[in-house]
Amino acid sequence: MPKLIVWTLKDIRDVIEKCVTNKFDFICFIEGNRGLGKSTLAYKILAPLNVPFPFKPKRDLVYTRDETLKHLATKKGGVIFSDELINVAYNRDFFQEEQKTMLKALNMYRDSCNVFIGCIPKFIELDKQLQRLCKMRITVVRRGIALIQTQMPSIYSQDNWDIKNNQRIEAKWTFRGGRNPQYSKLTTVRGIVHFSDLTANQRTEYEAIKEEKRGRVFGDYQDVTLLGHPEKIFYQNLLEQLVAGKLTNDLLDTIATINGKESDKLRRKLNDMLKEKGDTNRVKDYTMTKEQKTKRDKLGFVIQSSKQAFTIPEIVPDGLESDDKPMQEPTISQQEIDKPSQILNEEDEEIEVEEEQDILGYGK
Repeated sequence: MPKLIVWTLKDIRDVIEKCVTNKFDFICFIEGNRGLGKSTLAYKILAPLNVPFPFKPKRDLVYTRDETLKHLATKKGGVIFSDELINVAYNRDFFQEEQKTMLKALNMYRDSCNVFIGCIPKFIELDKQLQRLCKMRITVVRRGIALIQTQMPSIYSQDNWDIKNNQRIEAKWTFRGGRNPQYSKLTTVRGIVHFSDLTANQRTEYEAIKEEKRGRVFGDYQDVTLLGHPEKIFYQNLLEQLVAGKLTNDLLDTIATINGKESDKLRRKLNDMLKEKGDTNRVKDYTMTKEQKTKRDKLGFVIQSSKQAFTIPEIVPDGLESDDKPMQEPTISQQEIDKPSQILNEEDEEIEVEEEQDILGYGK
């Protein structure tokens, strides 16, 4: 079995700097489970990076889509570090207008030669368009160890990351319990890199910036009674987003994963909070898609309510209100009974006239 090539952080920086020097942008995504050091790795790559506008954490760390758009539109030769890309470009949120705007901006400003690094839980769940824009994918498999991956060279393939094939390869060792993973067999893996923790000063600076900016993900919270209770603030902000219709089931699952919470427990907590507010709705009511909300009958007609689906509407004669008594059935006179024979005689006369015409319809 071939051995993995060992990269250094300098090797990664060399690739990035060469790309920027040749007037290209560089988009990189770092994936991995929570707590393995994705942000640490990104910080250590960017800190000594030699680009026209070097990395400044206070300026270049972003946590919201608006911040990201602003940086993309105004920077040239700079760095954009999206510490939690879930808030910017996850496919769960793709059809929001802001998401489309962000993708458009990444394409429009590709000649600005910026370095964009985003941290995400799973690369395969990232929007497909962003996967195509990615030049380097770094997968943190355990604390301090990460795989370097790049796209497969191809003209016709729509899956340059060879995801389906690599999933089959990975399944061979995950089926055995995940022991002795053979990363070198993955077609997109180019090597492995080892990295250490941030220095004490870097850690202090990073945590301070993160604490200041991270709260903007769900908006500023003004309830002073909750200051010093980040867990309560998290759920309160999440509840506001839920009621505003900005969360889907998939997005809730992802938020739970990122914050180290179980999806079921998170939903139960939100349901309890809704109940305390006197709201009869539940999480499932607020996270339904438009398709789920629009129910249709067997013929494809929209059903406004369950009552409408099983109630036959009352037919009211013209000129009457629904509360009026129905009109009495009219009596039929002997003259009206004799009408069919009169109609038959008229039809007979028409037939006789038609027989006197030629085949072209002209009278003889």
